[in-house]
Order: sequence, then C-alpha cells, then structure tokens
Amino acid sequence: MSHIAAFLALLALVAWASPTVGVMLTAGLAARFIHTWRPIHLDRNIPLGADDHQTIYLLATTSWWSEAMPNIKKVDDWYYFTGIMEKDDSEESE
Repeated sequence: MSHIAAFLALLALVAWASPTVGVMLTAGLAARFIHTWRPIHLDRNIPLGADDHQTIYLLATTSWWSEAMPNIKKVDDWYYFTGIMEKDDSEESE
C-alpha cells in the first residue's frame, strides 16, 4: 500500500510544481484507468484466468468484499466460476 501512497505523493508534487503538467498527467492516468477497467460483461463460459478483468471482478465481488466463498469447478485444464458457496449454519453456531 505504501507504493500507492508514494505514487500519489509524486503525482501531487508534480501537480504542485507544474500545474499544467500535473493536470495533463492526471488526466492521462485517469483515461488509462477508465479504458483499462472498461465495463465488464460477465460470461460464465469463460474460464478463470482467460480474461483477467473478469477474474479480478469475480474474486473481488465474491470473496474480497464479503465473506462468501466462490464455488469453482475444474473442467479439463480450466477452472470455472459456478456461483457462491452458501455458509453452513452449523459452523456459525459452534
């Protein structure tokens, strides 16, 4: 996390020292971020790892932002996201 803070500090320093260059640099980075993380169209027929954006989105929305566990099955040499595992109520009561 410190490398992100250092990068943002460098960006702020450039924007402070030269506002024109800072604005252009910030706009360029924002455009690249938006272009890279374009809207994601989920397709459960695409295996995990074949589309990095979809894989990161599925992991973030299922296991990183909540305590749910993704249900993954292996078909041949590929892994597919099949849904979310439901928590067993007996585990919570122990």
